[in-house]
Amino acid sequence: MLSRYIPIWTVFTLGLLLTAPQNSAHAQSVGPVAFQPPTGERLPDSAGGATRPASQKCRQDPNSEHSLSALIPPGQVGLTTAEAPVVFVYLPPTDATSVYFSLKDAQNQELYSEIIPIEDSAGILQVELPSTVAPLELEQTYHWDLGILCNPAQTDLPWVSGVLRRVSPSSEVPADFAQWSALEQAAWYGNAGLWYDTLNLLAQEYRQAPENPEALESWTNLLTTVGLGDLAGEAFLAF
Repeated sequence: MLSRYIPIWTVFTLGLLLTAPQNSAHAQSVGPVAFQPPTGERLPDSAGGATRPASQKCRQDPNSEHSLSALIPPGQVGLTTAEAPVVFVYLPPTDATSVYFSLKDAQNQELYSEIIPIEDSAGILQVELPSTVAPLELEQTYHWDLGILCNPAQTDLPWVSGVLRRVSPSSEVPADFAQWSALEQAAWYGNAGLWYDTLNLLAQEYRQAPENPEALESWTNLLTTVGLGDLAGEAFLAF
């Protein structure tokens, strides 16, 4: 399906050196995965980190406990080392059968768009960029939007958005990093402030082993650290 993004600050590498686990044993001792923002940079109020319009649902849909939500740190630029990062969005119960996803560069030029069919009524949607989309460029900022295509159609579509950048992997990535467990790697990414990498690793680990208490605890803790803990128990939609 879809998604990716980034610039990088001088303090980023220093932050990795100071906070990243240096070996597997240390990574195992860090406890539940958390997220440490790499910088105090905030998005302008007009940009938003998970912007929602007045309408948060299709008119004919029932009210729900949770509204349409982007799984991102509010008001922050999300970082990733991935050429094609994965985006996660919570969809409330809806009679709509599809959503619209769009990716734009810093000049507001659309790089990719897709209408994604949805079969289930509510849950966490995973959006992936297809291989036909060029890898995101390093040190560049990207914007993505996702809206529910209400049926019957309405002009004020419920939608959310996010801002991201793709950054260079640090030269200080441990030599045995590939041998670490998924939770160890996620803990390192979280300490390094790489939101999209951390979230994707934990999401895949939790989906594969939802009965694993460590995976559940880390998934819940990560979302809680950015104010999304109430979504931790929501199911993932098929993709």
